[in-house]
Amino acid sequence: MAARTPAIWPAAWPVDALHLPGGGGWLYAPGAGLAEAATPGFGSFHATLKGRTITIDLHGAPRETQVELVGVDVASTSLGAASPSDAALQAVGQGWEHTQTPFPGVVLKLAPKSGATSVMVMLR
Repeated sequence: MAARTPAIWPAAWPVDALHLPGGGGWLYAPGAGLAEAATPGFGSFHATLKGRTITIDLHGAPRETQVELVGVDVASTSLGAASPSDAALQAVGQGWEHTQTPFPGVVLKLAPKSGATSVMVMLR
């Protein structure tokens, strides 16, 4: 997925700009069990929902990766407190915020180290 939340990144990335290096993302609507996907440019995505906890693991991911979790009400994440604004999230390397567009849910701004990261998301 190449849709990005432009205001949270240091440099805007146009919608559907799949040809630009160094950024990528995933769109995930959580459901029970395991979800997996992989692409040559964005690496691999693994998500597991157990009870009210989602565990997301990325491998081979770009240095700027966005994950949109749609249709969820998030209480907290392993990234810390929700960002109060796009500007506040832009100022940090990674974090998260609630979103209403293009889909209600949350957006995770991630900076995978050596292409790998793991995030826990707790639902209400």
